[in-house]
Amino acid sequence: TQSPGRGGRSSPKPRIGNPGGGGVGNPGTGPGGGGGEEGMQADSGKGAGVAVITKERVDVDIDTDTEVKEDLDQEGWWRVLLHNDEIHTFEYVTESIVKVCPQLTKKKAFQITRTTHTAGVATVTTVWKQLAEQMCLGLQTYGLTVSIAPDANFNDNNEQAPEA
Repeated sequence: TQSPGRGGRSSPKPRIGNPGGGGVGNPGTGPGGGGGEEGMQADSGKGAGVAVITKERVDVDIDTDTEVKEDLDQEGWWRVLLHNDEIHTFEYVTESIVKVCPQLTKKKAFQITRTTHTAGVATVTTVWKQLAEQMCLGLQTYGLTVSIAPDANFNDNNEQAPEA
């Protein structure tokens, strides 16, 4: 067997102390013995050249892109909800929101913090589910109490819709 990176071609710079031998000045004396073709080529200066890497071309399937968009549409929008706590300061919560949700300004993050304090819960942002989950986890790493909920559960005035 050949070790990784030794596909029978010599590298531009010989490796010293390479397992299996073949380093400069000691072909065949490493733990794997034998040295092989690479060690001899590296010592003699032959075989150094340009390596050609080929990649298969991947055609983008437009139908797959459409399916992903349809999945997001079916999934709907989700709200990231910040719940009030008596532990963190306004400044800490505001900074945490700005770090996790860079699309929000510090002013908007402060308004969300103040709404959370007075109402008990406030919407930080409304995004697709996967991003909502990421933002929720991000805010939780700062010790904040956060959850997500489908946007369909809410009225336009940021209150949760009554269940029928």
